[in-house]
Amino acid sequence: MTLTEGKNREIRRVLEFMGLQVSRLIRVAYGPFDLGDLAVRGVEEVPADAIAALRRSIGKRA
Repeated sequence: MTLTEGKNREIRRVLEFMGLQVSRLIRVAYGPFDLGDLAVRGVEEVPADAIAALRRSIGKRA
């Protein structure tokens, strides 16, 4: 199952309503950052320009 958005515990509540139990949820993306094909326990440096772009986008919302 893939969901693109969910608020605090919303996913768990919806699935519970359907009679399903969620044992764990795994976030695979956050904003512009995506795990893609990163290996389990893998580490990859985030480019400075990606961090700068995220900071700019956050600043626009504030």
